[in-house]
Amino acid sequence: FYNDLRGSDGTVYVPSQRYYSGSAQTQSAYNAFGRSWAVVGDKRLLLSINDSCVDPVTPPESPCSVDSQLRAEAEKYCSFITEAQGLYADCQRPRNITLPFPDSSFYYESCILDTCTAGGNKSLACNSVKAYESECRRRGTDVGSVVDRCGVCFGDGSSCVASRAACSVSGDSHYVTFDGAGHHFQGECEYVLAKDCTNEDFAVHVRNEHRHDGNQVTYPTRSVAVRARGLGVVKILPGRTVVFNGQSITHFPQTLADGSRLTSTHGFVTLTLVSDIEISFDGSHFVKVTVTSDYVNRLCGLCGSYDNEWMNDLQLSDGRMVMASERRYSLSATSLKAYHDFGVSYSVSGKHRLLLNANESCRDSTAATSHPCDGTNYRTKAERFCLIIKDGNGPYVGCKTLVDLTAAYESCVFDVCACAGNFSCGCNIIKVFESECRRLGGQGIGTIVDECGVCNGDGTSCFGDYGECSVYGDNHYSTFDDSPHHFQGRCEYVLAEDSVGRD
Repeated sequence: FYNDLRGSDGTVYVPSQRYYSGSAQTQSAYNAFGRSWAVVGDKRLLLSINDSCVDPVTPPESPCSVDSQLRAEAEKYCSFITEAQGLYADCQRPRNITLPFPDSSFYYESCILDTCTAGGNKSLACNSVKAYESECRRRGTDVGSVVDRCGVCFGDGSSCVASRAACSVSGDSHYVTFDGAGHHFQGECEYVLAKDCTNEDFAVHVRNEHRHDGNQVTYPTRSVAVRARGLGVVKILPGRTVVFNGQSITHFPQTLADGSRLTSTHGFVTLTLVSDIEISFDGSHFVKVTVTSDYVNRLCGLCGSYDNEWMNDLQLSDGRMVMASERRYSLSATSLKAYHDFGVSYSVSGKHRLLLNANESCRDSTAATSHPCDGTNYRTKAERFCLIIKDGNGPYVGCKTLVDLTAAYESCVFDVCACAGNFSCGCNIIKVFESECRRLGGQGIGTIVDECGVCNGDGTSCFGDYGECSVYGDNHYSTFDDSPHHFQGRCEYVLAEDSVGRD
């Protein structure tokens, strides 16, 4: 990291530091370094060749430096980031030396600068807090969170709750509807996940696939397609490959013709429609659809009707009720048969398909009659692995009132057995469970997932395979080699490029 602040002409403006420096000399060096990477003329990708922009010759003066009271208030607000015995203490005591841990002083100073820049408003500073939490977790540290379900620091989770509802699919296709009912469905065709059945403004289709040859069969989601009025069709395929109206999308974020937005962050591709509906897919097994209250009593599909009544969510596509829904899914033979009939009723055929060809054959599978652990020797192994979810002294105690721990545990056990004892299938459920708990405002939530996405791993399985550079807030940078710096400029700059092969 020592020579990270090397300009485009090869000049090292100041030796890089693992820890952030706020000195005037260093700030001036950061500014000169950033300006050296300004893009001009026909090399520009974002600005026109002749567009004018002004690079700051000297670093812009922070309001913190001219208003001591504002600086003091910002320091008080941001102090929890660096508290030795605070919420993030474990992030300052690394358990794994393969990756350097994030410098809390850099995020602390970034939080202060953003608070001052916003005139004392804490919402901009919250970006530094989110970035710090994300880096700590990426490097395998059990840290809590001050961010509520609405993305607000120290919020109570109420600022966004009343107007939105979410449906999710995870693992060996475990569904939680918009109204909170749970069910299973395994089939390898194309299905309606969620659809505006009143005005037909949008439809979300999913295709499941058969994975894992051997003793057991699983049907996680393979691909997602969205059709919206005035937009066309967006497909999110395995590996987060995106196709819009037949054309591949490779750069993000992307604004589509009707104003809808495509983003790719934190392992998810997210499509946000102009109607404020969000569809997110991790390219592997987890899908989430979030809708506004404008769609109450207008929806149908495997995500239910969104009428604020969870007991009637198992309504077939022809309007008949197959059985009363359950808040927590059941694995009785009767329930499994009902879930199967419900799922098959939303199978898509012929010209209505978005993912399969009109004449392509697929199999809806037969209704399961037993738990995948039955008749195998995997149950004990699965229960031992998944028990961490319900451990009263474990990392997820803070999730107890927010997420159904028993349902998460049972889904984990189900998937480990369905995958013939493979823990990675259960780990997928744990990752979804952790994410949902944090989204709902869980405090002091730990993790058993390392920076490589492995449950109970040591963080070495992916080390050395990639480097990561990040930019956030009022332009705080962390380089591929974990050296921090700030730069505020108004032009177009090279963030990263291949300086050898020019790939």
